[in-house]
Amino acid sequence: MLDRFAAGPGEHPLVPVALGALLLVGGCSFEDVDLTGRECPCIDGWVCDPTTSTCRREPMDGGGPADGPEPDAGTVWLLEDRIESDFAQGTTSTTTVIGSGVRLESGANSGSFTSRLFTVPVERATGRSITWIPRAPYGKPLLEEAAGSAELSAYTEGGMNSSGLVLLLRFDDHSGDPLLDGTTVTDSSGHGHTAVTLDLAPPGDSGYRAGRVGDGAFLAREDFLSISGATTHADFAFGTDDFSWMAWVRIDGCAASEDNVIALGGEQPHIWLGAACPSGLAHWQVGDGMSASQGATAPDGIVDDVWHHLVGVKSGSAGRIVLYVDGRRAVEELVDYGAMGNFTKSLLSGNFPIGTAPVYTYASQLTVDELAIFRRALADDEVRSIYLRGALRLRLQVRGCDATGCDAEGFVGPDGTASSFFAEPTGAGPGLPSSQPLPEIVSGSLFQYRATFESDAAGFSPELEVMQLLVGLP
Repeated sequence: MLDRFAAGPGEHPLVPVALGALLLVGGCSFEDVDLTGRECPCIDGWVCDPTTSTCRREPMDGGGPADGPEPDAGTVWLLEDRIESDFAQGTTSTTTVIGSGVRLESGANSGSFTSRLFTVPVERATGRSITWIPRAPYGKPLLEEAAGSAELSAYTEGGMNSSGLVLLLRFDDHSGDPLLDGTTVTDSSGHGHTAVTLDLAPPGDSGYRAGRVGDGAFLAREDFLSISGATTHADFAFGTDDFSWMAWVRIDGCAASEDNVIALGGEQPHIWLGAACPSGLAHWQVGDGMSASQGATAPDGIVDDVWHHLVGVKSGSAGRIVLYVDGRRAVEELVDYGAMGNFTKSLLSGNFPIGTAPVYTYASQLTVDELAIFRRALADDEVRSIYLRGALRLRLQVRGCDATGCDAEGFVGPDGTASSFFAEPTGAGPGLPSSQPLPEIVSGSLFQYRATFESDAAGFSPELEVMQLLVGLP
């Protein structure tokens, strides 16, 4: 029966041996271990699904080390939760098992799931790696334009289409650093529009802080970022085309009449996204500066020292402008631009600041993250998906224990401490999360993981679809 798993051209040979409900594999890679979907009949440790005539892993029975010869050095075991009966053996806390995954209970904004105890047939194995499949990208930065629509097919839902992206400031990998006068911020869109810091008095009061997805930038009231060459570059010569602006923003107070997150141009045209003060309501202005009616004010207050996601969309030559707040279409207006409906670069005079708009002396104090501009109008479902990748969080920890049990062992993350978690890295590409190494402290004959779920979006939850641990002998 094992001949069915002989290696084909370019494949690694697999040597499966039945050990209870574990798959023991010698000389293999992580990807080689998973035999899900093989045509029946199945080897020991796997069961045949009669509805598809394919093999799936048999749920583990949680037994202790097996009798028999000691496994060879280098042997590895794949410990996996993939189907409903796998997850059903774990413990939920304001979470629930639905189909082949785990998510928050209805109405909950946080919760956890603790897996069953996985057993390996030796006294001590060491953790090798952790891999998981989330239903959508959670806590994952936006992608550069070159990624295009690749992420759409990687995840079950929520993947991003980055086509048309011309500016992306992630602010990542600089936690705690100051934003001094002249400090540059990289444009991750692939278009090279570097942002430059203008640090006015007092110097050194702006800097990188915890953002909504990774790091963000705190800009003190008199400081701002300016996009180099924005007033002459074709990427920002929108003409009569559609465009969308977005950012995560945290504002703790209003000053003057407007708090700008992004502002573009002088009096004609006048475009900005932020808060209308003193009301603190979200506002999206796309107009010629001659009429206050050329803007959309949402009923949502955003000056509350809480993270909010703002997206402003302009579409059609007739001038339809839409403002989204926290993934929801908050307000829509039709604007008659007349002669000023052509937003060419020759009209975009003055400045392109993020934070304070100096041409108007509108001073804003805020923290900003994941700031992006698209040369197209984003649709409702795209806006919601981009919001949810920052509003939903899925984090994981692991522990290894000896045969006496796990009561004395705590869950740990990648640095081996209880304060760290496995999550999608800030430098991730368009694919699913890559395998991450487990710390040396994760070892024993028993293994267990815990998933933490958090949601800032009512009615939405992160979801864990597949979880895999790879452990083995040296």
